[in-house]
Amino acid sequence: MVVMSPQLTDMGTASGPLRALGAVVALGSALMSALAHIFIRKLSQTEPTTAIVFWFIITSALLSLLIIPYGWVLPAPVTLALLIGIGVIGGLGQICLTAAYSHADASVVAPFEYSSMIFAIAIGWSFFGEIPSRTVLSGAARDPGRRADQLERTQAERDAQDDCGRLGDR
Repeated sequence: MVVMSPQLTDMGTASGPLRALGAVVALGSALMSALAHIFIRKLSQTEPTTAIVFWFIITSALLSLLIIPYGWVLPAPVTLALLIGIGVIGGLGQICLTAAYSHADASVVAPFEYSSMIFAIAIGWSFFGEIPSRTVLSGAARDPGRRADQLERTQAERDAQDDCGRLGDR
């Protein structure tokens, strides 16, 4: 929300409504992503990682066909190569994420996903000369501490449950 606030409060400019729409769509994406992670966690208890990723890719490809009538064009060869590279990297990332959810609780895995913001800032600065705003930096700076606290609380809860289980065995 810290990072989104400038987009939502900048309605007085010509690009303000579009920026606000982009921020709201990004928030919707985060919600859908959270739901997908919960579903992946549940599915990974009964299905192999490869099956989950395979069906994710097939479903995504079929749903992507819906945009063809809205102006899809064949990309130039260089762009097509880059898109294929993005697909391969994204697929590998999906395999790793699905495997992580099959071996650990969502409350343990999810905090590590926030490191993607740090990676995005570093890559944007290194390769594209993008300089993050103070708001983005302050939002990114707050995350590691909260995530460490969340991991610590999750481990403490797990330890407490283990202790209760051992007491019940006596």
